Amino acid sequence: DFNFSLMPYNDEYKLHRRVFMGILGPGSVQKFNRIQEYASRKLLRRLLNDPEDFVDHLRLYVHINHILADE
Repeated sequence: DFNFSLMPYNDEYKLHRRVFMGILGPGSVQKFNRIQEYASRKLLRRLLNDPEDFVDHLRLYVHINHILADE
């Protein structure tokens, strides 16, 4: 397990923080926001057309968010 918040402040800490901020920093929010908007629209359209398959639609929503966030 890894928890860089408990690391001593040194060069290794700075490296981990830089990587972390590159992935989840303020500039990254816009990237994830677009992904969530796309997946949300897709989910809502599917729910309107076929509400009985709610669980399948939710699974697709989670997968879309996961896959596109990794790109």
